[in-house]
Amino acid sequence: MDSVSSDDEIDWMFDKSNQTPVKQLEEATSTEKSTPSAWILSRSGNTPDTPYNLKSNTVSSLKDQRTEPGKRGRKSLTSMFPNIVPTAKDFIEEHGYQADSRRRCDTARSSGVTLDQIKNKLVDKIPGLKERGIHKTTVHHMLAPPDKRLKSSSTVYKQEIDAKLCSKQNNIRKEDANSHFYSTRVKYSMEFASKYSNDCVLLSCDNKNKIHIGTLAVSRYHQLRRFYPSGDRPDFPDHDFPFPGYLITPCGYMLLCSKSSEQNIQNKCQDELNREHYPIYRTGPLTVVNRVSQFHKSTVESHTNDLIPILKEQFSLDALVLNSYCPGQSAYNPIEHAWSPLSDALAGVILPPNIHGEEKAPCQQKLSKEEKTQKEAVVFDTAMRRLNEYWNNLKFDGFDVKSLYQPCLEEGGPTRDHSHIHELLSKSPTAIKKNPELFEELQQCIGHIYRRIHSITIIKCTKLNCIHCTENPVIKQEACSLLRRFKGLPSPRPDTKHEGHFLTFIDICDSDVTEYEDIHMPKYQQAELGKCPDCPLYCFTSQTEKQKHRKLFHQ
Repeated sequence: MDSVSSDDEIDWMFDKSNQTPVKQLEEATSTEKSTPSAWILSRSGNTPDTPYNLKSNTVSSLKDQRTEPGKRGRKSLTSMFPNIVPTAKDFIEEHGYQADSRRRCDTARSSGVTLDQIKNKLVDKIPGLKERGIHKTTVHHMLAPPDKRLKSSSTVYKQEIDAKLCSKQNNIRKEDANSHFYSTRVKYSMEFASKYSNDCVLLSCDNKNKIHIGTLAVSRYHQLRRFYPSGDRPDFPDHDFPFPGYLITPCGYMLLCSKSSEQNIQNKCQDELNREHYPIYRTGPLTVVNRVSQFHKSTVESHTNDLIPILKEQFSLDALVLNSYCPGQSAYNPIEHAWSPLSDALAGVILPPNIHGEEKAPCQQKLSKEEKTQKEAVVFDTAMRRLNEYWNNLKFDGFDVKSLYQPCLEEGGPTRDHSHIHELLSKSPTAIKKNPELFEELQQCIGHIYRRIHSITIIKCTKLNCIHCTENPVIKQEACSLLRRFKGLPSPRPDTKHEGHFLTFIDICDSDVTEYEDIHMPKYQQAELGKCPDCPLYCFTSQTEKQKHRKLFHQ
């Protein structure tokens, strides 16, 4: 028997009793009258039901399947059965993710297919393939390789069908015509902070998903990628029954900055259109403040109290600019990238819901309201201290992660009037005017605010009759002068040289643009709310706000 290559599709013939290669059996049968039987064995170990005689035409038929003279090995299955590839391709496409979501009939459904399903489909549809036989490994090698970086990707996988094992994604976001405008405005704020890096502090802020107490701290879908002693495998309850209200809210504040201690704004970068930009930084030191919503809710007041110790001496601000991405697209927020490694650090962790020495959680005990509050405060503080121990030794992109917590029975900080102010502002304009102290303060604030849709700039004024700004004059004159010029950060304007793009921050600052309304935002155009004629720096975000503002300040 001639030598053959070690292709995956090659079958070997062995003697049933001692697995003697066929070539030796052929030599043996030439000298002996007896004719031993042989089995045709594939690499999978599958055997046919009937033994083959070595002197029969079976050996000749196998020799006929070899390639042309001068080439090693046998013909591939795809050359022997040309319909294999198109049949498999059609079957995979018929059960693809997009096809399954569009299907309207009542036939059997399948989102994706397995190798066994592809193999069975080929055997049913292609005549002669069942008799010839096909292994699912052969089917797998017709598909795209799982990783093209591997050496076997070009030698083993034929890549005749563009299909591979896929992991699920969650990148589908709600489409919004305003998203490009919002993203450009956020990019302007990042470049502004880079331009005035010695004068500005840039923060990316958001809350993380709540951490559970008493059950797995994070979803069981976070895989354990750690080593444990043999025989000490983590074992968790087969059902998660959460304790009501036993949740920790992590509030994150990331200071976006360069990894280098010296930032050089002269090192500008270029985009794909060769337009210049100031460098943008998307990572930095991360501070997480944990609190339990049963005792302290996450509000503007709590965030303000969190930022005071984080910023320290920088908190004496000349201006404050607040921007956001388009609603539903917070995934673009730089701090979002830090939540995954923090969740991975809690994979398999269960924060105890009970006080040490007690079997039941306070919510499961018969306690008075005051006793329950006291015990739950101890449980939550203990859980948050333990949470800090998991997070304080982490780094994100080379930057430190600092985890703090707000004790349940302690007040948060110097700002404590949020609930009172919120209650007053929720009342009618007539009721607000009856509170002269509050109304005077609101009038004072309106003169320092540049208001747009989902964007607020609070800046010190230059009026001589303003007591606060006179006693605390502007320090960073250059940065504030740019904000005053555009009544906040520049509003994106279309780039006439590049269709579908907005002007860069550098281009718009170098231009003679003086408009500050968001006239190129689709939402602004559709709502037709405009700005206040008496407060030209105040743009309305809703019809209700427009009516309330007019009644409160101008009637």
